[in-house]
Amino acid sequence: MRVIRVPAGGEWGTAVTEFELFQALRPLYPAAEYALLPQVANSTGAGNKRHCDALALSLWPSRGLHLSGFEMKSYRGDWLRELRNPEKGEEIAAKVNYWWVVASNLAVVGPGELPQGWGLLAWDEKLAKLAKIKAAPFREADKLDLAFIAAALRQAQGVCTPAGVIADARKAGYDEGVRQTKEDLKYDRHDYDVLDTAVKDFEKASGIKIRHRWEGGKEIGKAVAEVLAGTLANRRRALVEIAQLILKEFGDEDAEQA
Repeated sequence: MRVIRVPAGGEWGTAVTEFELFQALRPLYPAAEYALLPQVANSTGAGNKRHCDALALSLWPSRGLHLSGFEMKSYRGDWLRELRNPEKGEEIAAKVNYWWVVASNLAVVGPGELPQGWGLLAWDEKLAKLAKIKAAPFREADKLDLAFIAAALRQAQGVCTPAGVIADARKAGYDEGVRQTKEDLKYDRHDYDVLDTAVKDFEKASGIKIRHRWEGGKEIGKAVAEVLAGTLANRRRALVEIAQLILKEFGDEDAEQA
């Protein structure tokens, strides 16, 4: 999580963005147990006048079905504006069983400022996670209206990927992998054929079967390198020059005896 420094309550504190605070909720509301949605409005269409920054619905009746709402506050100024008009928050808070303020640091919400019935989570820089400062008490929620349900489902549709789309994408990825592998094998086969031809030509000219294990490979490699470098030709030239000097100095008969 990216952490930045901002003035908070006259002192320097830690602040994280609302998106980062939403991501920090996931360990507390894992996908196997909760449907966690960002930015859920109170309604759709013209009735959309208020939204909560996150909504979490528990999924297992054995553990209790309940709905939690969250307001993210990155800066103290955001929180102070909320305090000046707390009724706005209650418009959605009344529809959930738990209502939380999620603050970027402890300096955002001052002592005694949290309204009754609200819970507080704050980012703890040392622990690198959200800490529960005050538990949100359970409340009996108003009956869910279809407009609110429509808003939640609309958001779910926007952030969730249908299983069919995932299956199609997986198949397309698999098919592309098979196609690419066949293409790579085609080029690999071509490279192999070129190398195999070169090896056969070498074996035919040298009489050495290099595709089978044989000893002396290192020495033969050195000899080939010397031939390519002209070393043997230089040695032969030097021997010819020595022979010519001997013939000149001793004559043919003496040279033969030497």
